[in-house]
Amino acid sequence: SGVRDVSAEERWQVYVSRLEAQPGIIVADQNVRDGQFYITGLRDPLAADPQSLLPGTQVDPARVHASWQLYQSLEPQFVLNRLTASLAPPDSVRLSVVNDRIVAAGEATTAWINRARAAARQLSAGGPVFDISGVRDVSPEERWEAYVSRLETQPGIIVAQQNVRDGQFYITGLRDPLAVDPQSLLSGTQVDPARVHSSWQFYQSLEPQFVLKRLTASLYPMDKVRLSIVNGRIVAEGEAPDTWIDRARAAARQLSEGGPEFDISKVRDVSPDARAAEHWQYYVSRLEAQPGIIVAQQTERGGDFYISGLRDPLAADPQALLSGTKVDPARVHSQWQFYQSLDPKFVVKRLTASLSPPKSVRLSIIQSRIVVVGEAPAGWISRAQAAADQL
Repeated sequence: SGVRDVSAEERWQVYVSRLEAQPGIIVADQNVRDGQFYITGLRDPLAADPQSLLPGTQVDPARVHASWQLYQSLEPQFVLNRLTASLAPPDSVRLSVVNDRIVAAGEATTAWINRARAAARQLSAGGPVFDISGVRDVSPEERWEAYVSRLETQPGIIVAQQNVRDGQFYITGLRDPLAVDPQSLLSGTQVDPARVHSSWQFYQSLEPQFVLKRLTASLYPMDKVRLSIVNGRIVAEGEAPDTWIDRARAAARQLSEGGPEFDISKVRDVSPDARAAEHWQYYVSRLEAQPGIIVAQQTERGGDFYISGLRDPLAADPQALLSGTKVDPARVHSQWQFYQSLDPKFVVKRLTASLSPPKSVRLSIIQSRIVVVGEAPAGWISRAQAAADQL
């Protein structure tokens, strides 16, 4: 048969082998008598529970008689765990196993370093070395200086004076209400908050980020207005009614000298009158772009629009150009004086109308000149020459 009969003794030996492979467990003796299994040895309290290794071996736990003496293994991982539990290293210190040595690295107080050195001396011979050379001794004064340096880099905080007296720390200065809370920066410094005596006077920082926050809080920007910092300036962009723009201008004038500029030039006035004025200016621009129309004067008074100028009879009708501009024609008062434009296309039209060229003659514009080509009777050519002389 191809099925191998694995005896209870063989299964027991598999279990014993598993135990012997476990760090922190030393099997001193094991045997089988009368169908019962006996085992004795040493076990580190941090090692795996021998009982937990029985599942899966098909060894009947009721037939196992174990006797384990507790001991402290010199396995680096167990030594590391015990040192961590006994020394309670600060967050700034990390203990790890490096090449079978316990290595501590980071920063700690003199007191903790002394405790670590004592623990290193008490380690059993033959076990891993406990190396604390990588731990920097940070005195309370050094930690205080590090904290002060953190404060000095914070926008909106100005440290005026700081000193250490009789184990107590004193600091005074200025703080913007929008700046970070100095007390919160103590976290992680290992400076005892109970030994810190601070006195902060409030002031308004000219840091752009704080000016931006204050402007945002006071102006309540419209949904379509965005305030941001651009190259040290506060820039407002978007659309707003004239009332908001007036408030923003007033706020800009009130900003402290030496602080960031508040630029609202990119905010478009969308109040009804402003929109009407924009539409009117668009219409005027359309007129000014038309050949044969010269805008001499245009203005807005009392909600109505006034425009005057010169217009060639052949030019576009100004009234027709109002279409699509959203300017109310009823509010437009125009006065146009007729004149003859020298625009080549108008001159061609007038010459064509007055000379009635035969079909064999074609008038065209070439580089701003009116050119006649073709064939015509001498009489027509004479009339054309006379017209040319009169231009």
